[in-house]
Amino acid sequence: MDITTLAAWGEFIGGIAVVVSLVYLASQIRQNSKLLQVSATSTTAQITMSQMEMLCEDSEVCRIYYAGCRNPDSLLASPKF
Repeated sequence: MDITTLAAWGEFIGGIAVVVSLVYLASQIRQNSKLLQVSATSTTAQITMSQMEMLCEDSEVCRIYYAGCRNPDSLLASPKF
C-alpha cells in the first residue's frame, strides 16, 4: 500500500466517523427536547396543583373563584361606601 491509498482509506473512515457522530448528536438533541417538554409539563402541573391547593384551603376563596368561573360579571359589583 502506498501513501495515496492510505490517505484515501483515512478520508473514507473519517467521513464515516463524521456521519456516525452527526447521527449520535441528532439523537441526543431529540432526547434533550423530549426531556425539556416533560420538565415544562411537570412544572406546569406543580403550579396548577399549588393553585388548586390554595383554593381548597379557604372556602371563601373557593366560592369567589367558582362564582367568577360561572359568571365573571358577578364579581364586578360596585363597592358600598
